[in-house]
Amino acid sequence: MKSASLLMKNTLLLAASNIILRLCVLCFQAYLASKIGAHQLGIFGIIASVEMVFATVSISGVRFSVTRIVSEEINSDNHYPTALMTCAFRYAIFFGLLACCGMFLLSGRISSSYIGDVEAVLPLRIMALSMPSIALGSCAEGYFTAKQKVFRLITAMLFAQAVRILFVKLSFDAVLFKGAYPADILATGAALGEVTFSLAVCIMYIIESFGKKEKTVQKKYFPRLVKTAMPLAVSAYMRTGLSSLGQVIIPAGLKKSGMGSVGAFSVYGVITQMAMPVLMFPIAFLSALGEVLIPRLTGAQVKNKKIGISYIVNRALRVGIIFSFGIMGIMFFFAGELGETIYKSTEAGTYIRAFTPLIPIIYIDCVTDGCLKGLGQQVHSMFYNILEGILNVGLLFILLPRMAMGGYILVMYIKEIFNSYLSIRRLSVVTSVDISIKALLSAMASVPSAWILCPFVGSGLPLVFKITLYVIFYVMLLYIVNAVTRDDIRWILSNAKSKEDNLSCY
Repeated sequence: MKSASLLMKNTLLLAASNIILRLCVLCFQAYLASKIGAHQLGIFGIIASVEMVFATVSISGVRFSVTRIVSEEINSDNHYPTALMTCAFRYAIFFGLLACCGMFLLSGRISSSYIGDVEAVLPLRIMALSMPSIALGSCAEGYFTAKQKVFRLITAMLFAQAVRILFVKLSFDAVLFKGAYPADILATGAALGEVTFSLAVCIMYIIESFGKKEKTVQKKYFPRLVKTAMPLAVSAYMRTGLSSLGQVIIPAGLKKSGMGSVGAFSVYGVITQMAMPVLMFPIAFLSALGEVLIPRLTGAQVKNKKIGISYIVNRALRVGIIFSFGIMGIMFFFAGELGETIYKSTEAGTYIRAFTPLIPIIYIDCVTDGCLKGLGQQVHSMFYNILEGILNVGLLFILLPRMAMGGYILVMYIKEIFNSYLSIRRLSVVTSVDISIKALLSAMASVPSAWILCPFVGSGLPLVFKITLYVIFYVMLLYIVNAVTRDDIRWILSNAKSKEDNLSCY
């Protein structure tokens, strides 16, 4: 029985959902920017970075561990490892409650000493209540990722995002909580979204696993779960803590450079809540590919398919190169129009263009991280992220007071290049990596060439049509120079592959 490749079907499905979700978030950010301004967005960004630290504690590596172990069990013909999931849920409840209590009790000290805004106490406490939900939802999410049933995750994500946006919209339109502090409303909406997602995926898991039993001899899953999760958890604590510290240093460092408090938080808000969501919006496809690669590469590794692993890794990297350079061209050439169209802000467009050359580095690193996790190299990946975090904090502390925004931009480039180099170097150790120089050079040449061709047919058109024409010219040029071949298209569509072995074609 022939069918489309399960790998690419799930990738495209998850990518489509991620694009929809990111589009919702982008529109939502544009709405918030016009409603509460960059200053309030900046403050909530700092609060969210603190919340991320405690969310990391609540998850404590359980999501990836469940994905990894369930994938191994499936490849050992145990398709419903219910005992494993019971252990995972218990693990999640413990760390979820620990994170909830810690965040709630420390909210006063964090808001006054760390964030520098006493109004942050209530938002932190509201978000603390969602920690157990985040932990439990991560277990079910890891399970469905391993089972490659991404449509269920998509449904839950879209529903949760809709609940969050609808609540915030009604609140700011004075239907609910009239006169409330903006961060209180945003925090409540975020917590409601997390609880909604968790309930949805956990209910779907209960329905799927009801009445199902282990097909193999009962195993001691808890030591195996802890062994996989705890190295991830410890490194994630350090990485997220360093990331959060770096986020706090940014407005503090900008103040030391001569900016006032409002100006520092406003610039921070423009970069993190306006420019970065635009830059990261298209990464949905590659992040989806990275997610789907985890169980596929794990399965191939269990079956010792070394050639198949190398084939998939190099194909994924090639896709990442071609895709990321195309997006870089869009962001660079249309940055001003993107800032004006989405946010009515020339400043947002300026920062979009400033960070555009980083896109290939960040996007390809996203694919590389997915490959490393799928091949059981998650500890190395997390270690590199920790090193990046230490480098980031140190450079921000030194350069921001002296160079202001120039220092921040320089730090971004240094840390991303550093992390990407280490990740690709590690991937080349565990499998044969052969980055296509032809694809790289062709993509680099096609970016300006497509832009040169655009004005002849795209003058005066709306932005969406200009971008569409640019993409068409970019793909055409790649096809002409044979950087995109029929073989690539066949790989994407995979009409001739069987479900039983999607790694056999190399």
